[in-house]
Amino acid sequence: MNYRSIQGSHIFKAAKAMQAIVRPLNDKLAIPHFKYAKIFKDGSRITLTNHPERVEFILTEWLEQTWTYNKKPDFVTKQQQKLWAVERLSNTPAQDCCETEVHRLFGFKDGITFIYNSTNHCELFDFGAADAHIYQIDPAQLQYFMLYFKSEAGKLMQRCLAEKIKFPFDDEPIKPKLTLPELPIKRFYLYGDYSDIYLTPREVECLKLIVQGRSLTDVAIILGISSRTAGHHIENIKRKLRVDNLY
Repeated sequence: MNYRSIQGSHIFKAAKAMQAIVRPLNDKLAIPHFKYAKIFKDGSRITLTNHPERVEFILTEWLEQTWTYNKKPDFVTKQQQKLWAVERLSNTPAQDCCETEVHRLFGFKDGITFIYNSTNHCELFDFGAADAHIYQIDPAQLQYFMLYFKSEAGKLMQRCLAEKIKFPFDDEPIKPKLTLPELPIKRFYLYGDYSDIYLTPREVECLKLIVQGRSLTDVAIILGISSRTAGHHIENIKRKLRVDNLY
């Protein structure tokens, strides 16, 4: 697929579903824009956003001026949190022009990007707002939404993997008052090399107790389930994490 021709791609096809998933961000935190990207070593990626027009505009007009679209996935070697206002300090005149135009067309210029790197890919979570109030939001609230997003969009992401987009790479390396409501998370996806693996809410409860040093019997009693059921959950956790023992 030509990276400048994305009208029929998963980026546009998934936009309606993404708008429903992202709505709590705008309603409760006044964050109108969210974008998720999973970038693989070969340059292919999936991108999910509630503003596909912004992605299309950047790919069509300003690809060379952005710091994430045409960079290799090893441009970061550890988890990072980038504040757009700070990144803007090192902008070139062309990048400033790009950001001004994006703000004029789409209404947001400030934001935060969370980056998680693993062996074969990196994941980026973009949160964009119209003003600097986003920097006053507890990052834990945004990270909680990231868990919610991966839980709700898991099947959507799997479908998108069938039509990844390939971009060319250039040679460069490249106080909180607002809160989200209680959003139901059905699947707790992990990060890094385990980013495609999830734990169920019950498995997370079991794992928390095990980390605290609780025995299988303790887990069963505390959660009000049988020892057999608790053992089943623990075996599932071991299988998913690819470990032989949790104790």
